[in-house]
Amino acid sequence: MARGWLLENADLDWAGASFEYEKALALSPSNQQTKFSLASMKALQGQLTEAVKLSGDAIASDPLQPNWWNWYSAYLSGLGRIDDAEAAIRKSIALRPQGSSTWAQLAIIEIQRGDAKAALDAANNEPEGVWHDIARAMALQIGKDRQAADAALALLIKDYGDVAPFQVAQVQALRRDDKAVFRWLDKAHEVHDPGIGNLLIDPLLMRYKQDPRMADFCKTVGLPMPTTSEAVGI
Repeated sequence: MARGWLLENADLDWAGASFEYEKALALSPSNQQTKFSLASMKALQGQLTEAVKLSGDAIASDPLQPNWWNWYSAYLSGLGRIDDAEAAIRKSIALRPQGSSTWAQLAIIEIQRGDAKAALDAANNEPEGVWHDIARAMALQIGKDRQAADAALALLIKDYGDVAPFQVAQVQALRRDDKAVFRWLDKAHEVHDPGIGNLLIDPLLMRYKQDPRMADFCKTVGLPMPTTSEAVGI
């Protein structure tokens, strides 16, 4: 488990991490944390149905892990199961109302619905910090206030462009600025942003799953072809 975690998060060696998690689960089939970690590797490879099954099994055995509900929601969101994704993230919020990134996940769900007000309301509930600013920058892109949307993106780049380039790419995807999307994805690769591991899950970036540039990027970072992902882009 520990070796898999290091390979996943420090080296971005997702094939190696998957191997270690599979081995860990074979050694200890009842270990729910191992099962959930393996679910994350299935999701990373775009196998969201399997990720939902594994993480759902883990949650059924240990339902008081707010972070698990958060990721479970993200996998459901990627599949386009919006109502189920909302129910899951609200479980996470109920367990840990001030948890990092939970309200940001709800904002993404509302963005998928096209509800700009609900998305911004969710973003504003995210505690102050990086995820608050990320969520607001995302939510404002689908609203009518273009000046606020531009300002939120500029602030995100100024404050977090060096540490959260993957999230900047997500915001650029909402703006449909294709060149900027791939420029920021390249920067995410350059700085080893672990957010890249969410690429085949993310409904914002999977709108480019048929784009040859996305296929080239996935090849560069060692991910499967984007067209194999079950994620539904918006």
